Amino acid sequence: MSDAFERHDEDLERQKARLIALASQGRDNAADVEPFLTRYFVHVAAEDVLDWPAVELYEVAWGHRDFAMNRPQGSPKVRVVTFDSDQLAGRPAHTLVEIITDDMPFLVDSVTQELSRHAMVGFRYDYYNPDKDSTDKQNAVTVPQTFMYQTFAFTAALQAPSGRLIVEYDVNTNHQGRDPNGLPTNLKDNAVSLRGEVKF
Repeated sequence: MSDAFERHDEDLERQKARLIALASQGRDNAADVEPFLTRYFVHVAAEDVLDWPAVELYEVAWGHRDFAMNRPQGSPKVRVVTFDSDQLAGRPAHTLVEIITDDMPFLVDSVTQELSRHAMVGFRYDYYNPDKDSTDKQNAVTVPQTFMYQTFAFTAALQAPSGRLIVEYDVNTNHQGRDPNGLPTNLKDNAVSLRGEVKF
C-alpha cells in the first residue's frame, strides 16, 4: 500500500514539474524562471497547484519575487490582492496575502491565527429523516417514500472584539415537496441568513 502511495505522490510531483516547465516556456528569461519556480513551489503540495493555469503559477511566484526586490532589511512587506473569477479563467474568486519578511519559524501558523481573529469561514452538513419506513401510492402501486431533509450550510463571518457579523447560505434538499402532478420532488427552499452577535 505504501508503495502505491509513493508512486501516486511521485506522479503528482511530475505533473507539477510539467506545469512549472509550461509556465516558463516562451519567456525571455526562461532559463531563470524555471529554476526559481521549482524552488518557490518545492514545499507546496502538488494537489494545491495542479488546477492552476500555468500563467497564474508564473504570475504569483514572479510577482512575489518582484514585490520582494525593494525591501529594507528587517522590515516586513505585506500585500493583499483579490482576484475575481474572470481574471482566473473560471477559477473561484479568492484573496492572496503576500508577505515578505526575514526568516521566521511558524510564520504561516502565526498569520493564520491573526487572520482568524478578524474573519472565519465554515461549513456544516445536517441530515434528518423522520420516517425511513414511510410509503406512498403512485399509480395504485405502493412505493417507498422519503421525508429526507439535508442541508449544506456555508458560513462566513467578520469578527471584532465587541462581536461578529455572520452570513450563512443554506442549500436545502427537502423531499417533502410535490410537483404539479402530485409526485414527490425536491422542495426548493434555499435560504440566506444574516445575524449579528454582540459581546457584553
